[in-house]
Amino acid sequence: MVLYRVFSTPHLIKHYSTVFSKATVFQIITYALVILAPFFIAYSTRDFWQYTSSYREQADIHFIGQWIFQVTTDASPIAKTWSSYNGLNRLLQDDTLSPLNSEISIPIVKFREQDYNYDRINDQLLLTIEYNELEYNITGIQGLLFFEVSLNSHASVTLQGLIHFSNSWSLPASHYWLLGDTLIYQRDPLPATGRLTTHNTTIYNDTSRLTQDNEIIGILKNYQQRNLSISLANRMDYWEYGTGSNFTAHISLTFPVQTLIYIPGLWQVLKFAWIQYLAILVIFYAVLSCVQSFVFQNQIILTVQARTDKKPHQR
Repeated sequence: MVLYRVFSTPHLIKHYSTVFSKATVFQIITYALVILAPFFIAYSTRDFWQYTSSYREQADIHFIGQWIFQVTTDASPIAKTWSSYNGLNRLLQDDTLSPLNSEISIPIVKFREQDYNYDRINDQLLLTIEYNELEYNITGIQGLLFFEVSLNSHASVTLQGLIHFSNSWSLPASHYWLLGDTLIYQRDPLPATGRLTTHNTTIYNDTSRLTQDNEIIGILKNYQQRNLSISLANRMDYWEYGTGSNFTAHISLTFPVQTLIYIPGLWQVLKFAWIQYLAILVIFYAVLSCVQSFVFQNQIILTVQARTDKKPHQR
């Protein structure tokens, strides 16, 4: 006669022991391994606590229409300078007020900012510098461009920045092209939240008459001390030979998405640590549960066994 199962009842075997026994010591060691071992393993493999993290964002960069340009010529060893700052221009025009080794030369400056994907964040700056009706040939150019920069994805960050460019040639030039990416340079990680306006201060003070405050090298030295700034990357230069009365510099700066470093908040640190800890905890729990079951079922450590019936779950 063929038999088939019509009903089943699980049996639960309970193991009892005194407080001061080998079974109790074994249980304490097992639980300690399950809880502590995953932590020490996760911590010893490093990066358990997330001290820094990163995210990608395109900075909102605006050219504020302020500049300082300087050219060298084949007619004089003295550079010719012009800026958008009236205070500096007055110093250049009055030798009794400033020992600056420079003369005046006024260019025509044109610029426009492009937002190609219409997300209200500028993607590129196109700027031209034109020197017309010259009585000399230009053999070199350098300049400072001033910007306002802001970040809003995590912390609200605002700063004043500048881009410096410089190039010279052994022969006279009629055209010069500068291409590059404008990126944020950070010495320290950004905060995860809040506002950061430490570097939202004027880079150049045109009310000062000190030589070191008005020379390009002096401005660059002060700017270089900032922990958060912008700089020119992926730079490409090209110049075209030519003599005549005209010189044009073409500057194209793009503002790409970049990776920024920041200090994560408490909950992000705990979440990152918990994921690592839990992943190892599951493995230890499964292995030690099997070891525990093997030890007690085979009475490797003696315990008092009691068998009880457990009713099946009714649906």
